[in-house]
Amino acid sequence: LPEVWARKRPRVERPGMAAVALAPRLARSGLVVVQRPGGTVPLASLIQQGVTLSLGSGRGERPFDVLAWATSPERGAEALTMAQAVTALTRGSAHAESTDREKGHLTVGALADLTVLSADPFAASPADLASVRSVLTLIAGRVVHDVR
Repeated sequence: LPEVWARKRPRVERPGMAAVALAPRLARSGLVVVQRPGGTVPLASLIQQGVTLSLGSGRGERPFDVLAWATSPERGAEALTMAQAVTALTRGSAHAESTDREKGHLTVGALADLTVLSADPFAASPADLASVRSVLTLIAGRVVHDVR
């Protein structure tokens, strides 16, 4: 039953091109697609069909490398907008790990982890994302990184 699967939050990791054909079923069942950089997975098509997408950095990739990959013009029609990519990296990832009540968004009552960036990723080109850095990071309200 879809409602049972939705509560369990099953994940499909790196589904490849087959995900397009399965997208309506994935969306109905509440399955989360988890994708790391690489391959030709149809990111935009999945989102358009209502699939919850979680972008992950995997091993060794930095978050901005993930955003650059997901929004790259080389992905053509499957490139995400920066808003879609940031949502998949934050809300989507929190949803995939069943922590979306307290993580992945700035809302009263949510955890207050916050990063101040050296540049606006929404204004940067995918090529310029590699130079974006954290200049200040707070976790649970405490400063854990400050470049000053």
